[in-house]
Amino acid sequence: MPKVLFVDDEKDLVSTMQKIFSRRGMEFHPAYAGQEAVDRAKEIYPDVVILDIGLPDFDGFEVFRRLRQESTLKDVPVVFITGTYPEKQILGLKNGADDFILKPFDVDELLSRIQAVLRGYGHEE
Repeated sequence: MPKVLFVDDEKDLVSTMQKIFSRRGMEFHPAYAGQEAVDRAKEIYPDVVILDIGLPDFDGFEVFRRLRQESTLKDVPVVFITGTYPEKQILGLKNGADDFILKPFDVDELLSRIQAVLRGYGHEE
């Protein structure tokens, strides 16, 4: 059962995604801000991080940078999501993100991208 850390400050979106991921047999862990995301990642060691760029304390790129500094988290795949900063897509990929999806996103597309990333890291759903 893959562990997913889903980081977004939109509580309704997180709640909806928690139901969807749980139905798909994934272990879902929410975080609503940057520092919370880093702390949760250190606590649970997720198989994949779904990371919004626009967060209340610091942005998703800073979360990504901090995750990469942790020896136990530096290889965790990260999929960025954003609706506010579509121009950041290339920047995210250039900085090492595994994928990037724009909001509003199709849930099946997001799940397919997560499965592809997990397969690429040797995880099967």
